[in-house]
Amino acid sequence: MFKDLSRINKDAKSLYYGIKDFIWSIDSKHDDLEELIMYIKDFGENLFANSDVQFFVNPDLDRTPVKLPYYWSRHLLLIFKEAMTNIFKHSKASRVDFDFDLKNNKLKIRISDNGVGFCIDTINRKNGLSNMTKRAFSIGGTLMITSDQGTQIVFEALLVQK
Repeated sequence: MFKDLSRINKDAKSLYYGIKDFIWSIDSKHDDLEELIMYIKDFGENLFANSDVQFFVNPDLDRTPVKLPYYWSRHLLLIFKEAMTNIFKHSKASRVDFDFDLKNNKLKIRISDNGVGFCIDTINRKNGLSNMTKRAFSIGGTLMITSDQGTQIVFEALLVQK
């Protein structure tokens, strides 16, 4: 019975956070890049708070507000929540750096860790990595994943302001 209750609790939390993220992402005021950074930063700080992982966020942005194209917030949020969750569960890292860079309308978001890395050929379940790549592509970006000594995930896209 405890096993069933634990599963129900886990499913309920997953549903709650999924709905919370969806509602957050469809609110047009959250299409602001700084809003997205704050939301992802809060997620990372909460995720790594009770672990041995140091989490650093380094935004290299000027103070001009940047409005993201429609639906980018949702896809970027889900890409980097997946990345942080994978780091938390599998990397054995002690440090995570999360960098945001915007120059000449080119947005670059990078998350890297100093963990054990992985070999893509030996991963049994690749759905998360595949979905991250598809999400980046769906909003006109690219996602590069490298893993050797630690892992680095880099999203890049050109921001076209309307």
